Amino acid sequence: MIVFNNRTLKSVLNARGVQRHMVTVHVDGYYDEPVEVARLLGVRAVQHMPAVGDSTNGVNGGQIASNTNSRRRRVTQHYKSALTNTFSSLFPQADYAIVLEDDLDVSIDFFRYVFIILFY
Repeated sequence: MIVFNNRTLKSVLNARGVQRHMVTVHVDGYYDEPVEVARLLGVRAVQHMPAVGDSTNGVNGGQIASNTNSRRRRVTQHYKSALTNTFSSLFPQADYAIVLEDDLDVSIDFFRYVFIILFY
């Protein structure tokens, strides 16, 4: 499981059936606080700093378009890093992963629901 936020992380850890050793917090950048919170809660944390910054100016060469494209590239790079790390290094035998963004709270029966979706 890949988790990106403290609130989301707390709801995941309160769900029945969670296996802490399977939960990983991927941090977009080098920030100590999320890593320390993850460690306090007994889960793995991985930090990644995307290499954003190319010469593309975006739509019509505008600064707003360039900033928007830069943010999109950063998010894309972060997801690529998280998924690559998950499937190649952390859990190479895994066939799937659950990715949760930072604006989600999962219900207490989240894993039961996911299990039903995947295996029935």
